[in-house]
Amino acid sequence: MNKRIALAAVCSALSLCTLTTGFTLKNTTVRPPEADHGVIVSQPTKMAALDPAATKGYELVTKISKLAKSEDYIKLMSASPEINDIIKKIADGSYTTPVSVYRADISDENINALLDAELSSDITDIVRPSLVNSLPIYLISTEGSSELAAASIVTASETYVDSAITNPVMFVYNYDGDYSVIVTEVPGTDGAVTTTAYFVKNSVFKGTTKDDITDTFKEKENVILSFMEVRY
Repeated sequence: MNKRIALAAVCSALSLCTLTTGFTLKNTTVRPPEADHGVIVSQPTKMAALDPAATKGYELVTKISKLAKSEDYIKLMSASPEINDIIKKIADGSYTTPVSVYRADISDENINALLDAELSSDITDIVRPSLVNSLPIYLISTEGSSELAAASIVTASETYVDSAITNPVMFVYNYDGDYSVIVTEVPGTDGAVTTTAYFVKNSVFKGTTKDDITDTFKEKENVILSFMEVRY
């Protein structure tokens, strides 16, 4: 991908096991386990970490889902049958429970890689929000201009305060069906974080694992993002 085009696109736990010991009630005599009894040992199940920022992102997912399902809003925003048909397909999806949620932290090195240039820190501060949001926007645009126009109608942003977020982050909320959601969260001043949510067609991604998502961004945008699974 021409990275300048991207810019132009703008913006459990441990289970208990049952163990037969050979003890009998009121009898302190120790007997060896019976030969036909086995010891079942359960391996701990590794759970994804709970991520408060992912929770905020999910709240915005529910809001853009409401936008897509609002016929009055869509009639107000678009008179294009083609675009409205795309939004109808988005609205037909269920965005209550994602199959998985992946997070990637976006460094200034990632941002510079988009431009093939080293930017000064003050310039990076200025362009960071638009460059971070250019990542999902470019992915959407690979499906065509109508797809991009439809996604822009049902996109939303809001700001909240979280001083723990010091670098931009991206979440991919993976859903069954035709569409998933990408949420970006970009820190500003005084702990303010601007979060933006976009519907993205699932056919854009190489698959549904974290490695598939990483490979998608690497191949289509030449940016290496390391995704990990989180809970919201």
